[in-house]
Amino acid sequence: DRCNGRTDPHFTPATAYTESDGRPLDAERLPYVVVPGPSDTWDPGEDDVRGGSLAALVHGDRVRYAVVGDVGPTDLIGEASYAAARSLGIPADPAGGGVASDVTYIVFKDTEVRPIEDTAAAEKAGERLARRFVDGG
Repeated sequence: DRCNGRTDPHFTPATAYTESDGRPLDAERLPYVVVPGPSDTWDPGEDDVRGGSLAALVHGDRVRYAVVGDVGPTDLIGEASYAAARSLGIPADPAGGGVASDVTYIVFKDTEVRPIEDTAAAEKAGERLARRFVDGG
């Protein structure tokens, strides 16, 4: 277990959205992003972004797909799970990993991966939506 209270001083097992069996999302296993909570600046719900919405993460020459899996502070953007960071080649140590910049997050509005923990479904949907985006459709 790499994601727990011993390895991460800010660890909390709860996530805003849960797996199909009701358990919190597993940050070590599931690539997911954290979106800011509703604010005057942005309300994800108004843009049809919710738990399970599909996200593309771009870092250097890597593109990986994830789901919206948690809601965080209204003034912070750019959080992702341990699994998402590792998939991008970003140092994923919960206590001191991450990068300060150079990651682009694209959340596809009005999308939903179900069950939320199905990484293969997220990859398949991501590739399809990315092709449509690149083709201008």
